[in-house]
Amino acid sequence: MRRRGLTVTLVAAVERGLNEHELGAIIDFGMAHPAVRSVAFQPVSHSGRHVPFDPPNRLTNPDVIRPISEQLPARFTKGDFFPAPCCFPTCRSVTYLLVDGEPSNRTVAPVVVGASARSVATATAQSNGCSRVDGDS
Repeated sequence: MRRRGLTVTLVAAVERGLNEHELGAIIDFGMAHPAVRSVAFQPVSHSGRHVPFDPPNRLTNPDVIRPISEQLPARFTKGDFFPAPCCFPTCRSVTYLLVDGEPSNRTVAPVVVGASARSVATATAQSNGCSRVDGDS
């Protein structure tokens, strides 16, 4: 893919008790593969006709962020993640890493996002018709 100039985002569904222990390995795989530009995790939401499910037992964003920071403590802390620009902060959380060099000699650094990111998130959400981004009523 990379030879053809194509890049991809790895998207992994994460389910409690099934694969939360693999999040760090998925990120490492993505960082090692030259065609992977990003990794996204989607907590599984059981709805409709699906296996029996107890809604309070679902995974939330903090339930995904916690194992990432535990499995890759040299790269991530819980504080590295921030709400993405949308109406409700628990919809999505994001963080960024700067990855430079070949896989055998790679520099990895968290990208520090300051208060201006919050301003951008608020402005983006408001331009999309949202009246709030912090979850407050």
